[in-house]
Amino acid sequence: MSEPSLQEIDKKVSVIEAILHRLETNHLAHIEKNVEYLDKKVWMILGGITLQLAALLVAIVGAVMAFLV
Repeated sequence: MSEPSLQEIDKKVSVIEAILHRLETNHLAHIEKNVEYLDKKVWMILGGITLQLAALLVAIVGAVMAFLV
């Protein structure tokens, strides 16, 4: 089996460079947008949980105060 010529190697390297360029410019930007969206979603979920816990605490304190009065 013969070794690949320099031209064949150069063509393959060019294809790899094109693929890497496409990944850098297109796919990474989409991935970054998805990560930012998920980050916002996580903060919204944590905020909702915090509000629910605060409402529960207010309800418990109100019930205890009503019981003591």
